[in-house]
Amino acid sequence: MPFGHYRKRMVVMLYPGDKIAMRLEKSRTWYWAELDDVFRVLAQWHANRECQRRRENAKRGAAVKSRWCRSPDACASSRFRQPTFFPSVAS
Repeated sequence: MPFGHYRKRMVVMLYPGDKIAMRLEKSRTWYWAELDDVFRVLAQWHANRECQRRRENAKRGAAVKSRWCRSPDACASSRFRQPTFFPSVAS
């Protein structure tokens, strides 16, 4: 799939030592980065988007949905309910 407005594909190479190199198709310039740097940037972008989403929801007055259940009563019918390992057996 072509990248952005360049209408060229991205060529990605992974190198030993946790390095990544990228360039646009039909170009000679390679751009290098360490994988941990790329991960940090992606995590920061994700955190910024999440913060922006929460701010927009707060402006609209919408309740912020949490991904985690905070009280066991609220999760009684959800997939977060604790499994029953030893059901009572009628004798």
